[in-house]
Amino acid sequence: MAGGGFEWDESPWRPSDAKHGIEGFEWNETKRLIVLRERTIDFRDIAKLLLGPVVERRSDRDGETRYFAVCRTDNRRFVVIVYTIRGSKLRIITAWPASANERRAYLHAFPNPPDEGRD
Repeated sequence: MAGGGFEWDESPWRPSDAKHGIEGFEWNETKRLIVLRERTIDFRDIAKLLLGPVVERRSDRDGETRYFAVCRTDNRRFVVIVYTIRGSKLRIITAWPASANERRAYLHAFPNPPDEGRD
């Protein structure tokens, strides 16, 4: 289930700007292609966003900790990336365009996001 703007009760949105010890990214290629086709979001393009400023929530469901991260892209688009940590890699599960509430959470945490390296 994605795209509707999740409002998990487990934890509030929290700013985060560092992922220490992460050595790379992984994802299911079939899922990447589905998300690319349906939402025009490519995991290859957005993975690096998880290393920058994000606001995120944690959800412990079904025996796995997942994070929902609101990120700002290079062209100032907002996306939500759902990921988990497996070993030293971030595994992207899915992504969708951020809802108005998700964008507000990001802008509340980072009211003047840096523009360096952004289009």
